[in-house]
Amino acid sequence: MDAADFLRISDRATVARIIAVLATAGFAYRVPLLQAAHAGRLALAEATRAWRPVAALRALDRARKPALLLLGDDDESPTGPAGWPGAATALRWARAVVLHATGGLPEHYRLAVEMAAHHQRVVMVETTPEHGPAWLALARPSPARPALLIVPPPGDVHPRPAARGTVQ
Repeated sequence: MDAADFLRISDRATVARIIAVLATAGFAYRVPLLQAAHAGRLALAEATRAWRPVAALRALDRARKPALLLLGDDDESPTGPAGWPGAATALRWARAVVLHATGGLPEHYRLAVEMAAHHQRVVMVETTPEHGPAWLALARPSPARPALLIVPPPGDVHPRPAARGTVQ
């Protein structure tokens, strides 16, 4: 495993500053993930398209706490699972999946933290409505691996500017 595979931030003041910046810079929706990780309730990792899934998933398992792996496929060039070589491995590892294909809200991410607490291993995919069906097909939800689908309300589109709000 390469040191570039993980960024570990353990200084409480640094994490508090990151949370404050996210909350005021249009990324308040992600704050519940960081708060749960900072409080020790969640092992959290965010992957890039170039990640090596086996090492990352082993590291999450070694944390011995509920784990959430975040895949951000709603960037400027979303690819769907075809652009993520480790997607199938990650989704096989998951015991539950969150497919998030709409504008982020803190309550969506709080739900993902709750799912991790209940199912222990969650993959959360931030995607677009166009790529949602491909991610869902790869996730193969079942009673043993439930999936939560969060889609735009009628008339809305994604991606759109991040929802801003106060995080409690």
